[in-house]
Amino acid sequence: MKNFVANHFNRVFSGLNKSKDSLSNTSNNLGYKDKTLIKILSDYGIKKKNCLDVGPGSGRWINFIKKEKPNKIFAIDISDKVIELNKKNCTKIFKLDFEKRKIPLKNNSIDLIICLEVLEHLRQPDHFLKEITRLLKKDSIAVFSIPNILSFSSRVRVLLGLLPTAIVSDPTHIKFYRKKDIMKIFSVFNIKLKFYSSCFSINIFNPKSKFKIPTISFFSSLDDSLIFTIKKLS
Repeated sequence: MKNFVANHFNRVFSGLNKSKDSLSNTSNNLGYKDKTLIKILSDYGIKKKNCLDVGPGSGRWINFIKKEKPNKIFAIDISDKVIELNKKNCTKIFKLDFEKRKIPLKNNSIDLIICLEVLEHLRQPDHFLKEITRLLKKDSIAVFSIPNILSFSSRVRVLLGLLPTAIVSDPTHIKFYRKKDIMKIFSVFNIKLKFYSSCFSINIFNPKSKFKIPTISFFSSLDDSLIFTIKKLS
């Protein structure tokens, strides 16, 4: 499975010669999800912090973090192409099967971890989540986003006899979550969990369509992605 995922992302990013720099908190072209994530990061603050990006992909979030003048930027991935794209913008980037192996950073050494669209690729996330909490300093946060298996588009698709969006959108998605699943897997850690509202697509055949409905409070259970943070309490 590890090689399948690595080869998949090598192909996905094969057309890129350099990392993407497409995020700006002043851009009017950003979607609701990106704006939500930027607000979380901006409110928390990045300057002079040690940051870790798990699964940096095209590098758009590493580029965003770099502009905010952190102390250090670390990253981990299993794709050679992703590592090639991002290595010049990182203090250190590790090629690592983080589902099974220890991340080579010290305990309580990281102020901010971003882990966007990663958990759904892990068959057994327990070891990885322990590593996340090990690395975080007290009162520091990790920011997550994952596909929502109960999104609006997924619910409508199931009613029409189609598979949920989270399943069909990527062949390397192997684990699917609801809010209560996230609450359960993090309940064993001494952390504070917080969910954020974003948006959902009304195009059930193309979830990346620009036709999105912003949500608040209860209706965020229909969002395309679950966005949440954990704050380490001790």
